[in-house]
Amino acid sequence: MPDILQKKKVTRYQTFPDQAGGSLSDEKLKRLRLPSLVGQSFLDVGCNEGFFCGFAHFEGASRAVGLEMNAGFVERARARFPACEFLNQSWDNLPDDTFDVILLASALHYAKDQAKLIGGLMGVLKPTGTLVLEIGIADGAENAWVPVKRSIDERLFATWAKMREVLSGYAWKNMGASVRQAGDPVNRVVIHVHHRLPMAFLLMQPPAFGKTFISNSLFGKAQVPVVQGDLLLEKAAKGLVAVDPAMKAFLDQTYSNGEIVRIVKEIHAADLLKSYVAMVTEAAGPGDFAFDGYIPPRLHEKVKSVFQDMGYLPIILNWDHIGNLPSRPDRAEERALEYLEFLSTGVHPREPAEAQAMNEEEGAQPAAKPVNRVPLFKRAMTAIRKLLRRRSRSESLQQRWLEEGTIGHIDTLKASGRVVTIGGWAVDPEGKVPPLFTVRFGDQVFEKREVTLQDRPDVQKQLASRRTFVGYEIEIYVGKVYKPSELPPLVVITAGSGPEAQSKPFRMSKRLLGQQV
Repeated sequence: MPDILQKKKVTRYQTFPDQAGGSLSDEKLKRLRLPSLVGQSFLDVGCNEGFFCGFAHFEGASRAVGLEMNAGFVERARARFPACEFLNQSWDNLPDDTFDVILLASALHYAKDQAKLIGGLMGVLKPTGTLVLEIGIADGAENAWVPVKRSIDERLFATWAKMREVLSGYAWKNMGASVRQAGDPVNRVVIHVHHRLPMAFLLMQPPAFGKTFISNSLFGKAQVPVVQGDLLLEKAAKGLVAVDPAMKAFLDQTYSNGEIVRIVKEIHAADLLKSYVAMVTEAAGPGDFAFDGYIPPRLHEKVKSVFQDMGYLPIILNWDHIGNLPSRPDRAEERALEYLEFLSTGVHPREPAEAQAMNEEEGAQPAAKPVNRVPLFKRAMTAIRKLLRRRSRSESLQQRWLEEGTIGHIDTLKASGRVVTIGGWAVDPEGKVPPLFTVRFGDQVFEKREVTLQDRPDVQKQLASRRTFVGYEIEIYVGKVYKPSELPPLVVITAGSGPEAQSKPFRMSKRLLGQQV
């Protein structure tokens, strides 16, 4: 035990078991409500004889540093707590390092410029650190520094209005009263101060939950920028915003307009969530913003963590959908066809339990499995054969459908910057749009799934089919600016997957064929 601890008890400022003190340090320690110091770096500004540095070391701080102008206090602190660091210097010469927790207790009123001192301490506080202030607050409603006479001198103390002004650029909380010491002319309080992190309000609910309406209603009026995830990805795919190479390569191969649910899931599967969040924060600019974009619920905490790592305070907004979710166009058509079949045959194609819509995490309603003994494919083919007997003017197209299984057509081909849009129609053996399209554009090959569906009653009429949503629109990012007259001489689409796949390319309109020559 250091010799100093063997000496007779004396009265000084800080309190130790062998030393009475006027500061009631042990009681003050309780009122400070210091955050956990395990593994943290700690700085006590105006540390006196090192009581709180010793506590930090006791708690497992990685580093405990005390700053004190009085050389005698520093000497005694070093003797009592040799594992801590004590610097004999003023707060005008703060350490170059940054700290997780900084304490300024019973000392702010000694500073010539108190607001400047607080600013300096925040300058050496880590982004997620805590500055603990134990200060006196003067009475009065005015915004002022009030001169207060003490037993030994006169010092300036801030009113609450003045302290709110000084701390207006930070996040802070009044933790309650500190210990009142003998002769105190003002009440003491403890305040925890943090850097004010920019807030990221995250609206990540499924499609059709009203994200855009809510974000426009709340944040538009507050003039808080709103970043829409689906529009941002579209701009990135078209080369209108800069992205990192990995994200660019991903979008080149997988982006398709109107498939935000699939794309976000594949972004996660490709380990590109950080790149996506970086795109969002770059688009938002500095300060608070709102993000309007679907993220699967299982990824919410991961996305929140990414925003935190980037220096934001993420706030996840959750709400329940009011009413029922709308059906997807293809699902709505499927239900209508099932009903018409029921009216014709009297046989319900699904069990009652299966008829109830089920919401997946993205809010989509999956098609139910048919339970009729006659498979849907065979029923469709039987109906088509009956129609073929009528020898309508569409007989040749229907015959192709029967023979080839999957057929399609390219009606439109447009270039806009680095994006080429291809439109047309396609049907698989069941009369639906094929689940996979392969686009050969010059020497580039793209695979597209779940393309944007279009209503094509003209095709329905030609095929004598029961489905109208057989049109498609595909956007591909080709990486080069094309004028319509400069499109490559070969644009080929095939479709289908698994055993239904076929290699015959879609036919192209005569107008486009002439354009391709």
